[in-house]
Amino acid sequence: MRQLAEPKRLTPTNAESIDFAALLKRCMGRAALMSRILVTFRTAVVQEVSELAEALTIQDRTRTLAISHRLKGTCLTASANNLAQIAELLHADIEHGEAVNVTEVRELLNAALTELLNQISAWENEGTS
Repeated sequence: MRQLAEPKRLTPTNAESIDFAALLKRCMGRAALMSRILVTFRTAVVQEVSELAEALTIQDRTRTLAISHRLKGTCLTASANNLAQIAELLHADIEHGEAVNVTEVRELLNAALTELLNQISAWENEGTS
């Protein structure tokens, strides 16, 4: 793959990692349901980011497209907007034949995932306080 001239293209415009209010609304105000969704989501998103990083590393275009699309959907279901936007932008770049800097994309994915997991943990800790 060629190196992306402007790697900041994958920087999402929405800085919010997860919109807890939107997710709670989607769960019809049921915090227990939201908590169960977040437990499942955490496992899925960690796995999908790992799979996407692997696909990027081996430069498997088909897998990268499939996993980035799936990651976007997983994230949107849980109102994880930042990571969803990164996945969407990555998918669009790959689909349109744009080159990506694999190292930078992996770092961006890992940073977004870390922030997301930290926010989920903080939300969970607030609920138990």
